[in-house]
Amino acid sequence: MLEQVEEMQEFFSKYLPQMSLAVAVPIIILVVVFPINWAAGLIFLVTAPLVPIFMALVGMKAADANRKNFKALQRLSGHFYDRLQSMTTIRLFNRTNAETEVLHGASEVFRKRTMDVLRLAFLSSAVLEFFTSISIAITAVYFGFSYIGELNFGHYGVGVTLFAGLFILILAPEFYQPLRDLGTFYHAKAQAVGAAESIVEFLALEVADLPNGQKL
Repeated sequence: MLEQVEEMQEFFSKYLPQMSLAVAVPIIILVVVFPINWAAGLIFLVTAPLVPIFMALVGMKAADANRKNFKALQRLSGHFYDRLQSMTTIRLFNRTNAETEVLHGASEVFRKRTMDVLRLAFLSSAVLEFFTSISIAITAVYFGFSYIGELNFGHYGVGVTLFAGLFILILAPEFYQPLRDLGTFYHAKAQAVGAAESIVEFLALEVADLPNGQKL
């Protein structure tokens, strides 16, 4: 239970503050970009929701993987603790090798569950990098075609200036950076969800009466 409580720390210290930044920073940049070029602001506005949407889709799978990982850790911890308590009995009955194999099997299950969590964490990072790169590339292509005269919209009657293009392209990575950072900390939310469910299950256990009348 102590390990699961610790898993919730990053959710409150990193993920929740980053959620506020992921909302505030893009809004501020949109307020600055739209008066300069509405087409670039529209690109930002349309592509920004793609990042959290796909992050949420990956995150649901990550939360399920973390839940299974916590259960495997609970079983491994309980099994190891029980074997430590009964070490003398195991040696008396010459069951050392057999229990070693059982413990090895439990640790192997935990290893596989941990690798599933890491695999999903890397997948979410790759998805975020892909969509942010595509969004910045679309903005760059728009300005490139505007400068060669193929596109003539998005400005307010004065044409697309060099200052507007450079200024918005410099702001483009900063627009998506809070969302990318949110994806970095999204695994903290997945871990917290798995930990919280285990804690809730523990707290929801019914109180049992002991034979001597005391409460457990």
